[in-house]
Amino acid sequence: MRIGIDLDGCLVDFVTGHVARIKEITGKVIPTPVTTWNYPTLGPNPITKEQDRAVWQSITKDPLFWAGLPALPLAYETLRLLGNLRHEGHDIYFITSRPGVEAKLQSENWLREQGYFNPTVLLSSDKGPLARGLKLDVFIDDKPENCEEVNDARTDPDETRHCRVFIVDALYNREFQSPFVERTSSVLEALNRVFAPQLMSEAA
Repeated sequence: MRIGIDLDGCLVDFVTGHVARIKEITGKVIPTPVTTWNYPTLGPNPITKEQDRAVWQSITKDPLFWAGLPALPLAYETLRLLGNLRHEGHDIYFITSRPGVEAKLQSENWLREQGYFNPTVLLSSDKGPLARGLKLDVFIDDKPENCEEVNDARTDPDETRHCRVFIVDALYNREFQSPFVERTSSVLEALNRVFAPQLMSEAA
C-alpha cells in the first residue's frame, strides 16, 4: 500500500508551538484547547491580520521552529508501526504544507528524533493532485479541505482504485461530515483499521 500522512495535527502538536509564538510576537494569550481552525484571529482575544503575518514571518524565518514542535500522544507508537509497515514493503509519505527555511529538512529531523529514519517528506499544499500522482491507497489528515480534495481527486469515473481517506478528530473539525471520509481518533487507530483485517486473516 501507499500511505500519505499529514504531520501537523496528526503526529505533531502544531497548536502548542504556534500559540507560544503568538504570545512571543504579540503578547496575546490564545486560549486552548482551540475549537476553530482560524483560532488566532477569532475569539475573545484575537490577533490582527498584521500580527498574524508577523507571526508567520517569524516562523518561516526560523530554522528550528518545525523541528522543535512537540509530538502528539501516540506519535512514537504510530511511527514505530509505520516503520514496520515500510519494512514490509509499504510506501510511507509524510505530506505537509509547511512553509519556511528548510521546512523539509526540519520535518525530516523531527521524524528522526522520534525514531523514524530516512523519512520521505513531501511539501505541498495541493494534496489532491499529489495523492493522485502518488496513487495513494490511504490518506490521513486533520484538515477537512485536504480530505475532500484527496477524495475528489480519486473519484474519477475512470479510476479503478480508490484512496481511503481519514480525518483525525479534533475540536476544530467536528462540524465536518462526509460519507466518503472516515473520522478517526488518531493516525494509529486509522492504521489499525486498515491493517487489522489483514493481520487477523494472516493469523487465521
